Amino acid sequence: MYDVSINIMNNYPEFSKATRDQDIKKLSSPDSSLIYDVLIVGGGITGAATARDAALRGLKVLLVEKGDFASGTSSRSSKLVHGGVRYLEQFEVGLVMESTRERARLWKLAPQLVTQLPFLFPAYKSSRVPLWQLSCGLWLYDILAMFRTRLHRTYFKKRCLKEEPAMAADGLVGAQFYWDGATDDSLITLANLVDARSAGAMCLPRVLCKDIRFADSSNGQPHSAT
Repeated sequence: MYDVSINIMNNYPEFSKATRDQDIKKLSSPDSSLIYDVLIVGGGITGAATARDAALRGLKVLLVEKGDFASGTSSRSSKLVHGGVRYLEQFEVGLVMESTRERARLWKLAPQLVTQLPFLFPAYKSSRVPLWQLSCGLWLYDILAMFRTRLHRTYFKKRCLKEEPAMAADGLVGAQFYWDGATDDSLITLANLVDARSAGAMCLPRVLCKDIRFADSSNGQPHSAT
């Protein structure tokens, strides 16, 4: 990912129904110069981020989405930009390192879109994972994140109930307090699309890609899509 801040409001070209209609008209013309380096089918966060990255690298990009942008999974996520703390139990160390690195990058590039969110993880006498084991796991989490966020803290019963009076007190041993990331999944998708468009990508909602035909690349013929 390019180290370029993601913004969505300042000094960007128009991105509206009017510009969509203009782009559709341009795309429908028989102009032979309408050859793209990259065709992306799908306007969720994966497609939007890919379009942004490719456009920033100087590629000519066309993205089409059959519905509205971020209308699928990208508007129905957990809203978390998490570092993968749950994967520690499966010893997925590489995945946790990658997740925390990307989370830190998003905090840096898009602080208006990705914020830090506090969590309080309780442990009871009957819990499968005791308080001390949670603490060990979160120390490893902090280390794998290279201390790029605030360190976790251990709270015992009295402090837990002070912080969260509604927490069930019976059998409560304590809790681990730690930080992760949160975002508006639809908004961060749209922010990537606006950035992609400002870098030259054509991004079109409500355009269905029905077919892709692969040409023989040995004779220089481009692939085509309808």
